[in-house]
Amino acid sequence: MVVMALNVLTAFAGIGAIICIGFLGSLLFEKTKVPDILILIFIGLLIGPILKSYNVELIPESYLITIAPYFAALALVIILFDGGLNLNLDKVMSQLGITILHTGIGFMGTMFATATICYFVLGITDIMIGLLLGCIIGGISSAVVLPIMAGVNAKEDTKTILALESVLSDVLCIVTALILIEVLKGGATNAGDVIQDLLSTFILAGFIGLLFGLAWLLILKKVHGKPFSFMITIAALLMLYSAVEYIHVSGAIAALVFGLVLSNKDEFKRMFKLNVDFVFDEQIKEFHSEVSFVIRTFFFVYLGLTFTLSLDFVDLAFVPQYPVNLIIPEWIWGTGMYMFIIALAVVFLGLFVVRYVGATATTTIKKDIKEDKSFLYAMIPRGLAAAVLAALPFTIPEFKESLTAAGTPLPVDQWTPYYSSIYMYEGLFLNMAFMLIVITVIATTIGIFIIERSKSKHEEDESKIEPKTDWTQKSRMYKKHSSGVDVKGKEHVDKWKDTRKAKPKEDVVRVHPQTSSTPQPKKTTVSRPVSKPVKKTPPSTPAKSEKTVHKPVPVMKTTSKIPAKKEMTPLERRAQKAKKKPPVKKV
Repeated sequence: MVVMALNVLTAFAGIGAIICIGFLGSLLFEKTKVPDILILIFIGLLIGPILKSYNVELIPESYLITIAPYFAALALVIILFDGGLNLNLDKVMSQLGITILHTGIGFMGTMFATATICYFVLGITDIMIGLLLGCIIGGISSAVVLPIMAGVNAKEDTKTILALESVLSDVLCIVTALILIEVLKGGATNAGDVIQDLLSTFILAGFIGLLFGLAWLLILKKVHGKPFSFMITIAALLMLYSAVEYIHVSGAIAALVFGLVLSNKDEFKRMFKLNVDFVFDEQIKEFHSEVSFVIRTFFFVYLGLTFTLSLDFVDLAFVPQYPVNLIIPEWIWGTGMYMFIIALAVVFLGLFVVRYVGATATTTIKKDIKEDKSFLYAMIPRGLAAAVLAALPFTIPEFKESLTAAGTPLPVDQWTPYYSSIYMYEGLFLNMAFMLIVITVIATTIGIFIIERSKSKHEEDESKIEPKTDWTQKSRMYKKHSSGVDVKGKEHVDKWKDTRKAKPKEDVVRVHPQTSSTPQPKKTTVSRPVSKPVKKTPPSTPAKSEKTVHKPVPVMKTTSKIPAKKEMTPLERRAQKAKKKPPVKKV
């Protein structure tokens, strides 16, 4: 094998190239929604296992073994500190109930489903190992979820729930993994003692992180406006982690609470009724995002470098004989690659089942996001937390105590109880986490693309369909006479309305007939508008400011209903007049 010398120039060139590739990958992610995680992992595979298969080794394996515990611890601290900085307490409280339900179903369901698969498919009888593996792959990656959800057509509540789940699940995975690792160390034989020790450890770590965060806010107020405030904050974070770990308390929990206090200073001030004005420069968050980008970029490259899919019978033969609890055929038992592929496929399908159950429960309770159910169960990407936690159980001091300086195991009688209980699962954990990160990121990218395309097509189909309306909106004459616009779109004047406005309703006035017995001709009916009598001003003294108004004298109306007589002809009128004349006397 050709081992190339890693000199200063080669190292600098490689570091610069990796950072540039990570930056270009992030730009590609924004444009095409193809996660840069895949590009970074492929770069690690290229300069690691792929070149190694051609007998070319750029980075010796001893270097990777040496930096593994330091790199994993640094990535763990940065992840939790970043999670605390990005947790908004007000936002969490507004969607707290539904977010806890959705995150809890996904995380706990993944843990128990993975433990069940490990027991029945791989024959792992130690339930704690299965739960630890399920805990490692139980959270979704905020580095993938947040950029994808920022560009999809979903409701704001859906985006908020998924963003909070991505942050909370990372924290939940790390905290639960630390708890299970403490249990596997065998520090206590009683379950009650284990729970008591863990609670006291985490509560003490959280209290130390809270006090340190409040004190650091006062220091930041003193140095406000001075340069290098973020670098001092990172230095304080590393010192806090080291001091808390030195007293055998969880430094990761302290880092989480430290970031939470810095980001939510006003909420903690109101909570503890402090009469102090805290100052926290928002540029610290921006600079921390740059540091997180560098750490994330190199860790995924490191993950590709350390990937070795060389599983044989020894790696997966966790029991000496074929276990009776397995549901796979006996002829597959003993072939490590086949068993690993079967377990990987079943775990991958189990993730979808758990996500579907969680999405159904969430949309059943919160009905206003029911149309975004597909986004909830398609968002399954695993990321940096899974990669870090997969290597964490094999980088802690209790595991390293049973290895030599070259990384080879010591004699069996010098093994620690922790090492003897977990060493055989290292290949399974690393390979399972690596493959699930790649597969779930690809599946999420394809799934979101299909969902977006189907939703846009559905919206186009709905826009072509004429909406159902009542008869008043369908009637052509109703539209014409109610809106003043013709059916063809031309404006028109409603003659009926104009006539009614111009001519008020007329009253028919009838006159009483004369009471004499002589038949009278019928009076003609006159239609006059009803109006009040207006007094005329005498012509000698007219009003100067008013004009003389001449109004017709109103005719008295009658309310009696008299039947109208038949009109007489001219001949009948003459005959009637002739009867009225007195007879002419003859002389």
